[in-house]
Amino acid sequence: MARTTKRDVERTRAHLELAASKLRAGGDPQIADTLDQLLAPHGYRMLVVDRARSGDEQNLAISVAEPLRARIQSEAERTGSDLSEVLADGVRRVLDGKWNPPHIPKARRGSNIRKVNLNVPVDAGLLQELRDGLPGLVERLGYKVTAPSIALAWLVQEFGLEDELND
Repeated sequence: MARTTKRDVERTRAHLELAASKLRAGGDPQIADTLDQLLAPHGYRMLVVDRARSGDEQNLAISVAEPLRARIQSEAERTGSDLSEVLADGVRRVLDGKWNPPHIPKARRGSNIRKVNLNVPVDAGLLQELRDGLPGLVERLGYKVTAPSIALAWLVQEFGLEDELND
């Protein structure tokens, strides 16, 4: 399969926008709205069916600074993203070797940074597969990662909040 270029993406986006516009003008607003949903940030995920889903979800508690939790939730809402789906995508990329989570340094003791949990439901089978692969991932990366640290790294990357990890 040929590599997709930015130009290809822009052309496809333009075609979908044009199709939505024509459908709306032609009396098919529901189909046009569906195309608009696909064009939204992370909208393509509606097309992805996870055949390996176990059907059970497990809560993943991610310890995070309170302002960062609010920013992640705000960005998810702004972009119409489901945190569970975003996180599942990140876990799949780690498992497939397509993304390596960066090392996130812990806050210093006594730093007065209020930590809270960001709770995200994750497919239990997918989460277990990640946990089972952690020893090999730690060995390959050369630093400790956990399921919550991987989740946090992915979410801040996806929502462009990397700079806020250091605040």
